[in-house]
Amino acid sequence: MLGGASKRTTPSGVVSAANQMLDGDFDRVPGEDFIGYFGRGNRLIYSDRNGDRVRLGIARGGVLEVFRGVDREARIVKVVGGVPNSSVVFGRLTPRERQTDLATDIGLLLLGGAQNALTLPPFRIARAIP
Repeated sequence: MLGGASKRTTPSGVVSAANQMLDGDFDRVPGEDFIGYFGRGNRLIYSDRNGDRVRLGIARGGVLEVFRGVDREARIVKVVGGVPNSSVVFGRLTPRERQTDLATDIGLLLLGGAQNALTLPPFRIARAIP
């Protein structure tokens, strides 16, 4: 039960009590995998699907919110309260011994006016919104 309404899982995703497909990753496309809120702060560290250590941070104002999927990759990295044209999102990847692809994935980077200093490689960003 969530907010008085029940949900159930179907082969196409999660539906509400009214049988409406729910949007699990906030991209306005119902029926996709749900993601989990990982953390909020100006420095976050996690391990991706290969066990590589990912460090994300923000400088000169604002905080980061990271949402991760069941595959342990970042689905959404969002800047909250950043200072336009001043705040900078940065990161570093430390590969796990031998079993790595030397990169990590970010599905959606919501910059909120901040600057992106995440380089390819090691960060593969599917979509960035300034």
